Amino acid sequence: MRIGFFSAKGGVGKTLISINVASLLSESGKNVLVVDTDENNSASISIGLINFPQNLSKVLKGIISINQAIYPTNFGFKILPAGEELKEFNSSIFNSLNFDYIIFDTEPGISGKNLEIAKICDEIFLITQAETISIYAILRTLKEFEKENIKVSGLIINRFNKQSIDPSEVYDFLGIPIVAILKEEKNMQESLLRGIPYVFLNPFSDFSIELKNFASKFFGIQFSKPLFYKIFRILRWI
Repeated sequence: MRIGFFSAKGGVGKTLISINVASLLSESGKNVLVVDTDENNSASISIGLINFPQNLSKVLKGIISINQAIYPTNFGFKILPAGEELKEFNSSIFNSLNFDYIIFDTEPGISGKNLEIAKICDEIFLITQAETISIYAILRTLKEFEKENIKVSGLIINRFNKQSIDPSEVYDFLGIPIVAILKEEKNMQESLLRGIPYVFLNPFSDFSIELKNFASKFFGIQFSKPLFYKIFRILRWI
């Protein structure tokens, strides 16, 4: 299955979600590849992969094979870094890969490259924050997808907090199902600083539980809850 995570603008947490979904799927025993198609190499750098001489850019130029550019990670999944400029993007290069899940962490906005990626994905999710600028940007993205007959599976609201627009208003405006609402959590910065997926660093947080529910619904992954889980949840509110 090919999964695409897209955002209309930067800074909404798309890479955070891509990496953490990949971590959850890998933890369940699936063979997962993250393809970083953002030339900022956000997905690769976020997990501590700084040096990647073999990359997607070289694959597209015909210098190396795609398998030569795939790196293992400490979190179960593998990753294909973007590298430098991704010119003459050709989505057919992914046809030879044999993974249970290929997750595309795309660059922000709508480009010809992103549209081509979207066309080969089985599931497409848009990432946004519930604030005015992000929501209007998502609306423009939806219109571009509609022109290309690209179907969106759902919207993920990230960094939800007390100042966020009510999700029902977001749905009424955009008209696409909201498949997850991920709360903003204070210690997420530690995850970025340490290069560790948040679902591993804080597995019983509201964010992690909601993302597990999302993965269960769309990918059929079941996550066992230890006996102390309910106690943990209760203690958080005491």
